[in-house]
Amino acid sequence: MYFTEILLGSTMYTKGVDMWAVGTILGEMMNGRPVFPGTSTMNQIERIIEVINFPAKSDIDAIQSQYAATMLESIPPMNYKLIGEVFPTASTEAIDLIRATFHFNPTKRPSAEELLKHIYVADFHNEEEEPIYPYGPLRLPIDDNVKLTAPQYRERLYQEITNRRKESRKKDGNNASSHGGAAVAGGGAAGNGVNGGNNSVHGNSVNGNNSIHGSNASTLGNTGHHN
Repeated sequence: MYFTEILLGSTMYTKGVDMWAVGTILGEMMNGRPVFPGTSTMNQIERIIEVINFPAKSDIDAIQSQYAATMLESIPPMNYKLIGEVFPTASTEAIDLIRATFHFNPTKRPSAEELLKHIYVADFHNEEEEPIYPYGPLRLPIDDNVKLTAPQYRERLYQEITNRRKESRKKDGNNASSHGGAAVAGGGAAGNGVNGGNNSVHGNSVNGNNSIHGSNASTLGNTGHHN
């Protein structure tokens, strides 16, 4: 996905990498082809710089790569392209979003929250359906220093998902049991309390009256029969 800082040897993988990917994917969708097709690492860096322009020293220092300055110095003079020329069919709003994600310095790229508020995606933005995870970055318990095969990575991820689901179901079950016990306790109190007593009295009164009315009706019936 031609991440600039990764190509230049940086090991500082930040959220900015993901934001670069957003701009690149959007650009590829618009052009229908790779945005920075390169034949080698240096050629790809040259194609990127051709679009985003040569970075300032402070931005080069920001990616924390001991190779970046030397690699960039080896780039020959070039004619820079306007980003609108790279995406000729894109709207002004789309180009503005892509330009923001294509900043050389990853710390200057917008966050996901900021991009969701961009005018280009305004018709799809709904804060109620876009909660921000409140507990910091998600970390998978997989050691980056240990190289695994693709099937092993897949198995580890599936196992982690399964464990998380079990934990979630266990919490849901405990919560349901807690609420169920409270409901039973509440029902018992209500049945034995004042309301329960009123129902009992009310039932006796009504049933008693009905019984009396029934006897009167029977008496009247018998009187009529004799007459």
